[in-house]
Amino acid sequence: MELHGCVDRICRTWTEYPHLAEKPIISPVLISLNKENNTLLVTMNREKVASNLKDFDDKRDTAVRNLGVAIDGMAVLPGVDAEKIGVLKKAYAKFGKKITNLNRSEESSKIASMLHEFSTDEAVAALEEFPQLKTLLETLKESEEAFQKELSALDVAKKNKGTSATSQKDIVLKILNDKLVSFVTLVYDDAEYHEFALRVESEIARVNAIVADRAKKGVKDDTNKQSV
Repeated sequence: MELHGCVDRICRTWTEYPHLAEKPIISPVLISLNKENNTLLVTMNREKVASNLKDFDDKRDTAVRNLGVAIDGMAVLPGVDAEKIGVLKKAYAKFGKKITNLNRSEESSKIASMLHEFSTDEAVAALEEFPQLKTLLETLKESEEAFQKELSALDVAKKNKGTSATSQKDIVLKILNDKLVSFVTLVYDDAEYHEFALRVESEIARVNAIVADRAKKGVKDDTNKQSV
């Protein structure tokens, strides 16, 4: 995210110098840079959503397994109402942990059916004896809802699919380095541009130091693997 943040700060800094807005060279460069930087943010967010979906899928898988483990565990406890825990074991057994091995769409369907099975009058009555299981069922329901929400966000992102974040980053870097930095270097000592050029130089140096420090520590950052 450093590249996007760096460019965003530079573009906002530019707005602090109204007299530069009408300049024939720098103005079009910064307008283009800002536009492409906004697109970069969109592409990064889209790819982040795709990455996050697996985490949400893993969480609902865990919720399914935890429910099964808890039911089995309670079934062997002394003094437990065998009839009621039997109702819950039967409801879970219709689906079981194996549904976590299905594709995402099929698993969602099975989870919906499982939750429905636990909502029958008989199951609801049995659950009153086991508040821990009610909590685990609520966790499963919430994890499935969260997964569906993230899946919807991914569907929207796919419909707006365009340039990859890596390619878009290259576009932003090219405008930044080949056009803006080259220009401010030429006008660095010009009184009209000097303060803005100094702030651009300072911001780029700051971000490059962060990237260099991360590289020394071996910290991976997929959003910005090169200096600006």
